[in-house]
Amino acid sequence: MSEEIKKEMQAEELSLDELEGVAGGQITFKPLLNYMKEHEITMYSLIKAGVVSPTESTQIRADHNFRLSFVNRLCEYLGCQVGDVIAYIPDDVEDNSIDELLADL
Repeated sequence: MSEEIKKEMQAEELSLDELEGVAGGQITFKPLLNYMKEHEITMYSLIKAGVVSPTESTQIRADHNFRLSFVNRLCEYLGCQVGDVIAYIPDDVEDNSIDELLADL
């Protein structure tokens, strides 16, 4: 590949800050917490089973970003689908309607 093409490709790449601005919306783990409550699963039991670490359990409650391999690990252990673990909340949803949106999932 020529140097000119490489430079052009690099000029088009977005920084991480720019990607966050483009991404919009938010992923939430509220469906996981609801699933755990419905199935009487505690965070402690997930930690004890080695599915999540204590740090990850705190990050789940804060809707921290995780790799898909983490979501896969949860789904595999719980025997559930991705929608039982995470949900996408668009930017245009008002804070007071988030619970209503999640109730429909």
